[in-house]
Amino acid sequence: MDGFEADGQVTYTNQDLQEAPDRPANQNRVGIKRDVLDFLRTFSEDGSDTFPYRDQLRRNLARTKDRFTLAVDLEDLASFKEETAAQLRASPDEILPLFEQAAQEFYYTFLEAEENETLQNLSSKPKVQLHILTTETPQHLRTLVARMVSKLVTVSGIIIMASTVQSKATKLFCRCSNCDDVQEIEVKS
Repeated sequence: MDGFEADGQVTYTNQDLQEAPDRPANQNRVGIKRDVLDFLRTFSEDGSDTFPYRDQLRRNLARTKDRFTLAVDLEDLASFKEETAAQLRASPDEILPLFEQAAQEFYYTFLEAEENETLQNLSSKPKVQLHILTTETPQHLRTLVARMVSKLVTVSGIIIMASTVQSKATKLFCRCSNCDDVQEIEVKS
């Protein structure tokens, strides 16, 4: 195996060839965006003529010109389309960007006729940031388990810092390249 690690590169391939049942398939992404657009355009509480999310987007556009936000109640989404809300809970890393893209499209398509002058004054199309509201009971951070990783969960408290997981060696095994002698070294923290 001479030259096996000569270039020092690490290669990784994803061997997960099957779609996970709770992950959206590529053809379903268009359906999710369509569901979100329908939700933003047509959701009304108690069948009234008020459309809270459409009105919220309109107020946001009139108030700010550089940063758009949209606060969505997860229970409203579930009452409109349970499947989309379930997918948002199961894989927020894939659904949130779709939701934000759909909200941005809604800004520039459906509200354009009403707010044409305001939209023309914008130098670039700012992105929409989604805020998710829920009445679910928050969980304590210490109760989170591995199956909750990459899922949408509600936690109590204030997150002051988030970082990627870093490995820390507790024991090192060093091998001599000349004589293949192996030394074990304990790492003290």
